[in-house]
Amino acid sequence: MTDRYLLEALNRQGVGVRLELLKQGSRFRQVISAVVADAAMPLLESDAPPWQEVVEHQLPDGRSALLLTGAGEGEYWSATVTTLTDVRFALLGFDLARRSGSGRAPMVAYRIAGGGEAAINGTALRVRVADYGALTLQPAPMAKSIATELAPTCRLTLIGDTVEIASLNSPHASTKSTSQWRYELSLDRA
Repeated sequence: MTDRYLLEALNRQGVGVRLELLKQGSRFRQVISAVVADAAMPLLESDAPPWQEVVEHQLPDGRSALLLTGAGEGEYWSATVTTLTDVRFALLGFDLARRSGSGRAPMVAYRIAGGGEAAINGTALRVRVADYGALTLQPAPMAKSIATELAPTCRLTLIGDTVEIASLNSPHASTKSTSQWRYELSLDRA
């Protein structure tokens, strides 16, 4: 097991998004950065969910992915983080699941880092940083069935310097105690 994991989604010009998982005690902290020409600017940071195990995985199409698991306070978390890139496009996709007996709504929170200007525009969060462009964090659908394949899976709320990503639970909950949701991060240089 290593103390640092890295997953990058970069287009052919070397522009995109990086997820870095850094070991702190028994858990991993997340740092999400904008990347331009080998330079990275941290824009989002989080200490939760309590990721305790990270496995690097190769998808059948050759892309790399990270599989994350963790537990704490009666909750069990899992996630898959994947990349999607093209000539001018790069995206990190986060598919999360939380199982819990508590009535608390499932949520992930990130602190805005690096002096970025953050605002929610419609349903997406945009974090702007000079020379890097704008990082976009947005809810994404999950292909669970034809009836729900385009339905949003989470809601974003910006409170001060923290963005909360809360699961909508419906229509994607597989049981009363399990919630699933998806969000995506990309960098726009325009």
